[in-house]
Amino acid sequence: MAESKPGLHEWMRMAALVQKRLERVALLYDQDKAEREARHTRQQVDKLKHILASEKHRPPAHDFAAAERQLQQSNVDELQIQQLYELFEVLLHELPTVSRDMQRILGCPWGIEPRGYVAAELFHGDRGAKNGIGSGMVEDGYLPAMIDALLRRERKGTGDRTPTTQSLTADALQRREQMVRKWGVQNNWFNKHEGLD
Repeated sequence: MAESKPGLHEWMRMAALVQKRLERVALLYDQDKAEREARHTRQQVDKLKHILASEKHRPPAHDFAAAERQLQQSNVDELQIQQLYELFEVLLHELPTVSRDMQRILGCPWGIEPRGYVAAELFHGDRGAKNGIGSGMVEDGYLPAMIDALLRRERKGTGDRTPTTQSLTADALQRREQMVRKWGVQNNWFNKHEGLD
């Protein structure tokens, strides 16, 4: 069985995590007076914020009209995914350099038990979740490996995406069917009058 492509919700979760890490990196670059690197990192954060903001303005799935609009939203979803894919590809190439810079700035190699919260969160992730930037190398795991796995699933997955959390629930589908039936009953006179019945 072929693996499906990651859904938009997976991309958005990864984007939020990457944004969090890059915001910390930008602050550290600022403290180190590395203006060019800080500006570049902030530009990446701004791109992520823009993509994440467009996701937050989605209508709730329980709203019938919104659900109909959402069905027409798939092209926008694919555009968001394409933007994240391209950004993550670039980021994968930059993360080893970013990690080396952060190790130098913090005075702490990534592979040892870090001193302080900032280094622990940046290199190892939230409470040891192994979603920090690590060494920046895919083969060492952590965030780079997570991004690489997402990109590989996108490249090798089938045309179908995993369902998103925005999909219609069974209750929403049932309400939709009831609404369609009710409309049909209320407008039956029109159908008979026009000879459509």
